[in-house]
Amino acid sequence: MPTKLESLRIALDDYNRRGEPALPSVLVAARELCPERFTVMLTGLPKETKDLYPASIPWSVVAPHAARAQYNHGQTLERLNERGGCSPNEIYCIVHHLKWGTHVSADTVLEWIKSVAEVKDGSGK
Repeated sequence: MPTKLESLRIALDDYNRRGEPALPSVLVAARELCPERFTVMLTGLPKETKDLYPASIPWSVVAPHAARAQYNHGQTLERLNERGGCSPNEIYCIVHHLKWGTHVSADTVLEWIKSVAEVKDGSGK
C-alpha cells in the first residue's frame, strides 16, 4: 500500500500525463509533504551580489541538520522554509553546526552554497 506521499505523487503524475496543469492546491500539499528545495533568503544582501547566489538549495543538504536549525532558530526547517528560508550565512551555520550569528566570510559562504546548489545525493560535496 503506497504512503500518502507516494499516492500524491502518483496522482500528480497521472494528472500531468493527461496534459492538464496541476492544481495549485495539489502542488501546495505536495510541497508541504516533501519540499524538494530550501529557500535561500536573498533580502538584505547587497544588490551587486544577490544574483551570484542560488534561489534555493536541495532539501537533502539541510535535512540532516534539522536539529541545528531548531537550536539556532527555534523553528523547524519546514517552518523556516515557509517563512522564506534563511540567509546564505544562516544556512552555512546550520549545515556546519555553528552558532547563529557566527561570522563567516561572504566568499566562503558563496563558494560553499554554489557548490551545494545542484547536489543530487545530499552529501554536500
